[in-house]
Amino acid sequence: MVFEAMAAGCYLITTPNTGSIVKDGVHGKVVDPGDPGQLQSAIEHALNNPEEVNAIGLNNAALVAKNFRQSDYKNKVLAVYEKVLADKAC
Repeated sequence: MVFEAMAAGCYLITTPNTGSIVKDGVHGKVVDPGDPGQLQSAIEHALNNPEEVNAIGLNNAALVAKNFRQSDYKNKVLAVYEKVLADKAC
């Protein structure tokens, strides 16, 4: 869901538990899980900084469009299978 949100141009508020590429201050805010104070602060920051939220959202969408296309994913998966099959043939 993180990549979909980024592709849609969203500013992200997430935790490190998502295992995503999100970097605090670059793609939005990363907060500790189970810390409602940090979550509240991140939401308030987003509400009080609409220009920053918009700019980060646009950058997120551009990043995904450039580096995480479906065709790239397909090619990377195929490369893994080709390597596994080549290793198995030896």
